[in-house]
Amino acid sequence: MNLTIRLFTPDNANELSKMIFLVIEQLEKENPTLNYQLVRDEDQPKELIKAAEKGKMWVAFENNIIVGTLSLEDKRLRRFFVHPNYQRQGIGRKLINIVIQHIKKNYIMEIWRW
Repeated sequence: MNLTIRLFTPDNANELSKMIFLVIEQLEKENPTLNYQLVRDEDQPKELIKAAEKGKMWVAFENNIIVGTLSLEDKRLRRFFVHPNYQRQGIGRKLINIVIQHIKKNYIMEIWRW
C-alpha cells in the first residue's frame, strides 16, 4: 500500500465529497432506517472547504486516489470516513495517529467526538 496523508486543500473538495458519499451510501444500506441527509449537506464540496478553514482536515491518498479523511474542528473529531473498498486496512488507525500527533504537538488537552 502506497498511502500518504496530507492536509486538505480546496482542490480535494470534489473528490473528497464523492468518497464521503460512497461511505454514506454503504451506511444507508446497512442502516436503512437512519437519515443521513445532514451528513450529505455538511459534506458538499463548498462545506468541506469552509470546514477546513475552521480546523484541520487530513486526507488519505492511495496512489493519488482519496481513500479516507478525518478532521479536527473546535476540539471535535469530525468527518471520519474510509472508502468502502479500503476499509479494514489500517487507514483509519493511521488517520487517528496523525490527529494524535497534532494534538500532542499543539498541547490540546481534550477532544470530543462530534
